[in-house]
Amino acid sequence: MKISIKQLVGFIQSELNVNRDSKKLLYQTIYEAIKGGIVNGSIPKDSQLPPTRKLANELGVSRSTIVTVYDLLRLERLVESRGGAGFKVIYENYTRIFNEPKDELLEGELSEMAKSFYKNVHRVNILDPGQSAFRPGLPPVDLFPINTWKKLVNQFWQLVRARDLSYYPENGIESLRSTIADYLRLTRGIVCHKDQIMIVGGSLQSLYLIGSLLLNPGDSVLLENPTFPNVHSLFSGLRADITGVPVDPEGMNLDHLNDRVLKDAKLIHITPSSHYPLGMQMSYDRRKRICQLAAKNNLFIIENDYEHEVNGMQIGLKTLYAEDVNNRTFYLGTFNRILHPSVRLGYMVVPEKMVAPIRAIARHSHLMVSPSTQMVIDEFIQKDYLHMHVRKVKHVAQERKEIFEKHMSRIKSLALNESSANAPSLHNLYKLSNSIPDKKAIDQMSERNVTAHQLSKCFVSDKKEQGLIFGYSCTPHASIPAKIDEIRKAMRN
Repeated sequence: MKISIKQLVGFIQSELNVNRDSKKLLYQTIYEAIKGGIVNGSIPKDSQLPPTRKLANELGVSRSTIVTVYDLLRLERLVESRGGAGFKVIYENYTRIFNEPKDELLEGELSEMAKSFYKNVHRVNILDPGQSAFRPGLPPVDLFPINTWKKLVNQFWQLVRARDLSYYPENGIESLRSTIADYLRLTRGIVCHKDQIMIVGGSLQSLYLIGSLLLNPGDSVLLENPTFPNVHSLFSGLRADITGVPVDPEGMNLDHLNDRVLKDAKLIHITPSSHYPLGMQMSYDRRKRICQLAAKNNLFIIENDYEHEVNGMQIGLKTLYAEDVNNRTFYLGTFNRILHPSVRLGYMVVPEKMVAPIRAIARHSHLMVSPSTQMVIDEFIQKDYLHMHVRKVKHVAQERKEIFEKHMSRIKSLALNESSANAPSLHNLYKLSNSIPDKKAIDQMSERNVTAHQLSKCFVSDKKEQGLIFGYSCTPHASIPAKIDEIRKAMRN
């Protein structure tokens, strides 16, 4: 990075003005001005200083004065000189101290919604980007066809026109929405119009839009118990009244709710293809009954199909969206969990009567997802690269799962949850024995660059179970045994 001559002259002129009546020599004043900018971070590390002759001309001083200044900076190890490459800033000790305000200091300044999100942010699973071994929600990123994606990106930029760089509709480009409508019809039996599809950055953005669309503070929301901590956190942040609904081998069981709770509820969030994190698939009878109860109680359904490409559905099962003849279901899908999280692209199918108002909310918030990413993933699907990638992911994930379970079976303090899981997934749940707190186990593993998610954070009610959720598919075959050995060491502690 090169600092502009104008910026540097500005630093120096300010110092010269301040020290106009000083007895300091000219080179000392210039030296202290540049040094001050480097030390306080205004001239950051890796900045390239202007050539001595050019800076001397701008300041109206002799070149020997600037040479002396640069030599002093080099002697103090603030800059370094490389033959023919000029002088570069190498100083990196400047750190501004960030004083995070106390909670009580924020109390009178935040909106009620901001306070609510701030209070519930501890539920969200956020991990160090450097730790990937066994992270849930992370697909086999080493399988992602980088060269194919790069080719499609290059093609886009070679053919792009100036008008393609303008604004786009908040619901997504028409071509991608048409492609996804065809894709859903072929892979999931969902029949919808392209205008019902909204392109988003991921499932949480979909949930935020739906919550903003339908919920007032205090409105009742039904969640599976256990469920995604991020989902729980988001609806808590929106100040919804949350009720956890137990799950059994057939999925969410609404028999645990009385008529009053159902009548008061506004939304129900479900992961029927593979209930997270327990892994069962909702039965046909349960799907049908939930759609009937939603119609009877004016309840909207959010069907979060977060890993459909991996788990699919048993023959004869329909998505809740396809089963819902009353058009009260929002269907959520994402490419982040099958390609890689940084692609930041998902979609939702919106009930027809809700299309216009939810577009209005999107227009006032995220406005649009990057059109270039949309166009590239449109080509990725149309050219069948997605289908080929999914097949490879499923095959490799199954191999990694077998290796993972084989080595994990030797850790006696962990018990694989096989009681109700009947749907393929990219994670495994292990219950903890001997009353070991799952947070403590995760802290111990984190010190060994291995990670997992807490089962206890998934529970909506106060009654929690202890367990560990491992995303086995993101770790290459050869690394799995060594990483599990680190888990064994952590569990001994």
